[in-house]
Amino acid sequence: MDITQLGAQDFLDKLTLFGVPAIAIVVALVALLRMVGLSGKFTPIATVIAGFVVALLLGLVDVYPQSSIIVKYIVAAIFLGLAGSGTYSLVKRAMGWETVPPKSVVTMPDGTTKQTDTPPANKDVTDN
Repeated sequence: MDITQLGAQDFLDKLTLFGVPAIAIVVALVALLRMVGLSGKFTPIATVIAGFVVALLLGLVDVYPQSSIIVKYIVAAIFLGLAGSGTYSLVKRAMGWETVPPKSVVTMPDGTTKQTDTPPANKDVTDN
């Protein structure tokens, strides 16, 4: 079926993969790339590439329905892996196994204060 013949709901249904919105899969893929060290300046390019990969998976399932089981496992692996990683990080912080570096308070030239993750080189810094 040609995409121009689809109604609005049919088009939106085509943008989901096993009930998961395609945008969520793209966000998950980019989050995975950021976890493994992707620089922030390459995030827009990674987002476009991830969108292309998800579109290919959508097309693959549409054209070759027998491939849906493989694609289903790929999507499940991505989400279960990221969920497990996030849960582990959350438990690690909650249990105190990971220390969060202290914030520094910086006095700005106008007299206001601002919290930062890393102290600047000047002497107007006090640790909390």
